[in-house]
Formats: sequence, C-alpha cells, structure tokens
Amino acid sequence: MAESFVSNEWLFKPLVCSAKWVRERIAAGDIFFGAQREYRLVGAIEIAFSGSGADFTRLCVVPEARRRGIATRLIAYAEEEAISRGAATVTSTTADELGIGSMFVNAGFSVTEREMVYAAEYAKRPFCRIRYSKRTVKSL
Repeated sequence: MAESFVSNEWLFKPLVCSAKWVRERIAAGDIFFGAQREYRLVGAIEIAFSGSGADFTRLCVVPEARRRGIATRLIAYAEEEAISRGAATVTSTTADELGIGSMFVNAGFSVTEREMVYAAEYAKRPFCRIRYSKRTVKSL
C-alpha cells in the first residue's frame, strides 16, 4: 500500500509500516480492513479504538483504483464494524490538501476541528489538518 502515497509525495513523506508495527497495533486492539481487486490489495483502512470511540486512520487506495468508490466503501464498512463493537463516535483526521474530506462529509461526518500544522516527521510542508466526527446510530 506504500505506493498509494506516491501521488501525495509533494506533501507527505512515504508512510511505511512494518509488519512488527502492524502486529503491535492489532495486539493493542486496532483492526485493519483491505479491499482487493483481482487478488491484489488496492485499498485499506485502520480502525483504532479508544474509550467509546473509534478513529479511522491510514485510509488509502492505490492510484489506479481511485475514483471507483473503494474508499467510500471502506469508510462505510469501518463504520459498521465500529458500531458493532460499541463505538459511540467515529472520527478521522486528514489533510485538506488531499481532497478527500468530501467522502467523510458525504458519509455524514461533520468538521469538528481545522488547523494549520507542520509535522516534520511525516510532512514536507505545513498543511491544513481537518478532524471529522460522527455520532453513531448506537449512540443516539
């Protein structure tokens, strides 16, 4: 999935997660889901649980599979899974410059925070970080 970040290398440094890191995240209770096309992983999302909430992180789709609804379906599936595990809220944070915020808004999320940041460990320049949040049906 590292190749999915290549098209954004103007802003972010390559995100590489080792197998050890993934095992540690799973041991901590996180869940990873992937989307396949012709036996190839073309999209993925991570759900990190904390208290009564779930945070969707590392949403990515390889460039040649984008604009086909894969990320939208991953978000919907992750939300269903989070609700089934008792999450009262679901959140996600993304960079405005990536242009994917509309997927979260279309899925019923609201913008809850917006700030300019520069995180040198993974970004090459300042960017606008946006936090999206949604109360789940289970919490209503």
